[in-house]
Amino acid sequence: MIDTVDPEYISTKWNVKEDKFYAGRAAVIFANSAENVDVYGGKMHQAHPEEGPTLTLLPAPEGPGGQGLAAMDVSKESRGFAIATTSEDKEEVVQFPDFVVSPEGQAIERLGFEGEQYEKDGDTIKPTPKMAIWYARFIRSANWEPPAPLMSEAAEQFLKTASTDFTPDNAFLWPAEYASEIDAAENVYRAWVYKFIAGEASMDQWDQFVSEWKAAAGERMTAYARTVLNGK
Repeated sequence: MIDTVDPEYISTKWNVKEDKFYAGRAAVIFANSAENVDVYGGKMHQAHPEEGPTLTLLPAPEGPGGQGLAAMDVSKESRGFAIATTSEDKEEVVQFPDFVVSPEGQAIERLGFEGEQYEKDGDTIKPTPKMAIWYARFIRSANWEPPAPLMSEAAEQFLKTASTDFTPDNAFLWPAEYASEIDAAENVYRAWVYKFIAGEASMDQWDQFVSEWKAAAGERMTAYARTVLNGK
């Protein structure tokens, strides 16, 4: 169980967050992909090579609603690529994604460079310690089979956990007329999240948070959401 959440969690940037983890000032760090798990493990090993540290993946949290991870919005991809209208190499840029997902492209994306991230003996690939902090820069193709195991046990378990405990979110688009309500409710939500994490508010005040959120705009938003989600 996590007894204390870093009170600087909200205001801390990613690099400071990682430094706290590697320095032993934080015991738990959140990862959003299997590759992140291995990058954290690789950098931790670089920081403490004599101790040979390994990461342990914690089980999904469990609460009154059951055990699982945060619901994920599957209605659209949150990231993507675009070609600038000023680009003078549009045709080459269009061809690039096709190369990246090809076996040759994935070999570079996922393995890195010979002599750096891996050594090659005939057809045998042997990852070096630097492989742990290598990650795909563009696209990680799911149907590419690596010539050697690349992920740690914790990263492999991350993928299994994400698959078994995955729940798609019932996300939907809000009409433009709800723009002010969304901002008002979001501001209340973020203010209370900060207070909970910083220790300025206890979970005994949860009902107060819900009441303020509903008063700000949550009540009207909830009523509309029920019409979209068929009253669920």
